[in-house]
Amino acid sequence: MSNFSTCVHCGLCARSCHYYLSEQEPSSVPGYKLALVKKLYEEFFFNSEHLELKRLKSVKFDELVEVLFGRCTLCGRCSLLCPMGLNISKAIRIGRGFLASLGLAPDGLSSTVRTAHEKGNNMGISGEDWLDTVSWLQSELQEELQDKKATLPVDEKGAGCYIL
Repeated sequence: MSNFSTCVHCGLCARSCHYYLSEQEPSSVPGYKLALVKKLYEEFFFNSEHLELKRLKSVKFDELVEVLFGRCTLCGRCSLLCPMGLNISKAIRIGRGFLASLGLAPDGLSSTVRTAHEKGNNMGISGEDWLDTVSWLQSELQEELQDKKATLPVDEKGAGCYIL
């Protein structure tokens, strides 16, 4: 995080970002997203005495959530194109983590994570239903390949595939 200031605002990262290329919105430029994370980082860690959330007045949390979660897939193309070698996607991931730790992750994401923790999977289905789904997928696979030996083993040591 110490190399935030290395960004020279050249705009090359924008050429690699599918959000920016499709919308032409300045807030979709990866360098802009990096600047938001930098501001959050500096405000929280350097201009505070471990401030409470409400005291981070210059940080626009709604914009941070919308831009960091809603305008980035963490594909990393911006980082590959950055002539300064900045890992922009890592900075965005750190910003997302910080927002999530403050309880500011989007509801759809938070509920999916909560369901995964509570039920053991992100869809909230029972183990029995999951096994039924795997069985159905195996039947579809065998039909498509026209090979009854094609299987999707579950909890089988030495299996050649792994399904989560």
